[in-house]
Amino acid sequence: MGMNTKCKLQKMNFPQGLLKTIIIIMGNIFRSKMKKICDKIYDKICNKAILDSEIIRAIECAKREYPKFDINYVECDWSWSLLMVAVGQDRRELIEYFLKDPDINVNYKNSNDYTALGFAYRVPILKSLFNRQDLDVNMQDNDGNTLLYKRCNYSSNYNNSDNIIIVRELLLDARIDPSIRNNRGRTAWNNAVFWRQYRLANMIKKVLRTPLLRIPNNMLLYDIVRMIIEKY
Repeated sequence: MGMNTKCKLQKMNFPQGLLKTIIIIMGNIFRSKMKKICDKIYDKICNKAILDSEIIRAIECAKREYPKFDINYVECDWSWSLLMVAVGQDRRELIEYFLKDPDINVNYKNSNDYTALGFAYRVPILKSLFNRQDLDVNMQDNDGNTLLYKRCNYSSNYNNSDNIIIVRELLLDARIDPSIRNNRGRTAWNNAVFWRQYRLANMIKKVLRTPLLRIPNNMLLYDIVRMIIEKY
């Protein structure tokens, strides 16, 4: 409920107790309407038959109708944000739309301690997320594990070749820190060796040995790092 509505109610000289009750009720009605709109948008994102452009129009319409539309709305059952489900559904146009919004929270973690970056399995989507300067590529879960560490697990969600590409792209981002240790003192390299992911372990080792090459926004050094990594 907006401040204008509150001001109008206050001018009507309702008893203070009644006024508070009315404001609470109207606030609950507003939140209920907002939840229904966001749930519909969430369902649209999950429906592969609906185009990204149609979903964007629905969001723009909701923003015009409700200036306080929550772009970071989180679905209750699975605790996924709108951005997160867009990434999971590989909706590139919609992802670009979300990432242009300065209010979008790219580092939101769901109940499984994953951010939107954890659901990105296509290089163009990874790069789009990397373009956000506020993206925390080294975010740790409750066990202290980073996404790089998780991607070195044998139980990776993706097949091995896809996972190698994901790890390579993570290592190419100058902000990534492969030396981070989890709560048990293990690094991503330790995890890769433990699960006998030796190709990943070699890639990480090469990056750990060449810290001076990891300078942001330097395309020459980026290409050098890429050549080093792609040998593995």
